Amino acid sequence: MPGHKGKGILPSLFSELDITELDYVDIVGAVNKAENDIAKELGAKSCVMKTDGASMCIFAMLHAVKDNGEKIVITKNSHKSVYNALEILGIEPIIIDKESDVLSADFSEKYGVENGIKNADIIGCLFTYPDYYGNVFDIKSISKVLKNNKKLLLIDNSHGGHYKFYPLVYAGEYADIWVDSIHKVFATLNQGALILTNDKTLTEKIQSSADIFSTTSPSYPILASMEYGIKSLAENKERKNFFFHVRSIKNLLKGSGIAVYENDDPYKLVIDCLSSDMNVDEFAKALRDKKIYFEMNDGRNIVFMFSIENTFEELDRLTQTIIKLKKQVGTYNGKEKTAGSTERKVSYLTARKSGYKLIPLTKAEGQTAQENAGRFPPCYPTVVAGEVITKEIITELSGENTFGVYGGKIKVIK
Repeated sequence: MPGHKGKGILPSLFSELDITELDYVDIVGAVNKAENDIAKELGAKSCVMKTDGASMCIFAMLHAVKDNGEKIVITKNSHKSVYNALEILGIEPIIIDKESDVLSADFSEKYGVENGIKNADIIGCLFTYPDYYGNVFDIKSISKVLKNNKKLLLIDNSHGGHYKFYPLVYAGEYADIWVDSIHKVFATLNQGALILTNDKTLTEKIQSSADIFSTTSPSYPILASMEYGIKSLAENKERKNFFFHVRSIKNLLKGSGIAVYENDDPYKLVIDCLSSDMNVDEFAKALRDKKIYFEMNDGRNIVFMFSIENTFEELDRLTQTIIKLKKQVGTYNGKEKTAGSTERKVSYLTARKSGYKLIPLTKAEGQTAQENAGRFPPCYPTVVAGEVITKEIITELSGENTFGVYGGKIKVIK
C-alpha cells in the first residue's frame, strides 16, 4: 500500500512521501519528533498529529474527558462535529448563546443547572475560539472560573492556530485541551489537524481516544505538511509585517466607505455589505468574475481567509478591487438577519432519540426540530434539535448549502 506503488501520474501530482510501513523508513520516530517539535512551537505539553481533520479531533477530545461528567457547556455556534460527537458519546450539551453567559450571576437560573458551573455532572466548557468571523472572547476569565471550580476548558481552535505567532491571545495559553485545524490557516494539506494539551495527565487518554476514531492508514504527506506549515510560519520573518499590512488595508477600506467587520485576526477580512450598502450577491459575482475567491457569503458578509502564502501585492490588489466594486454594484439587497427562536421544548439528546417525521420546511413553523440544521460554511446550526422552528429559521434554511434539510424538507419530532 498504497496501490499506486509510487508510479504513474499520482506521485508526480502529489508526493513520493505517500508511503506506509516500509523497513527503511522510521515513521514512528519521525512522527514522534514532529509532534514534539510542534508541541514546543505551540507551547503545549503534548501534541497528537491527525490526518482526519479537526472533526475527528473533536470526537477524540470529548471521548478523552467523557468520564468527567454527563454534561458540557457549549455555545450554539459550535461546529456540527461538536454536536455529532456529543450525540455519539451520550454527553448532554448545555447550550448557551455566548461564552460570557458562563460568567453571569444568573447562569444557574437561566440554564437550569443546579449550582451553575459547580454541578458535579458538568465536564466543563467547549467553546470555539476564534469563530468563523474572527471573534474572540475573554478566554482568560473563563479559564479562571473553570479552574476555580475544577472544570475543564476545551477549545475548538480550528481557525486560530496562527494566533500563537502574532500579538494575539492564543487558545493554548488557557485551554486544557484544544484542537488546531492546521490546514485552514497554515501552508498545509487538507485534513491536517492537531490535538494539544497543557495537562500531562490527559496525554495518554487523548492518544488512546485519537486512535479509536482516526484512520489506521494516515497520509504521510499530510503529516509532513503539518510539520512544514507550522515551522515555516514560525520561521517566517515577514509574518509580523503581514499582521500590520492586513491591519493597514482594513483601515484603507474603512476610509473608502467600506464597512469592515471589526476583528484583530490578520487572516480574516470580513466585508459587511449591509453597512457598506452593497448588493452582496452582485459583489460576490463580480469578485468571482475577476477570479477572486472568498471563503463565505452568508447573505450579508463576505468573508476572506488569508494565509502567509498570500503576498502583499495580492492583498493590495484585493483592496483596490473592493474599493472599485463598491462604486459598481447595486445597493444592499438583503435584510438584517435575526437569530430566530432559541425556545427549547426538549433536551438535545432526547430530541435526537425521538421519532421524527419529514415535513416541508415551509410548513415547519412551530414544530420541534429533531435534527440540527444550518448553513455551510460555517457548519454550525441555525436550529438545534429540541428547539422550536421559527419563520426566521425557515428563511435562513431556504437557501443553498444547507445541512439537515432534505429536498426542501426537515425532520421534526412526531
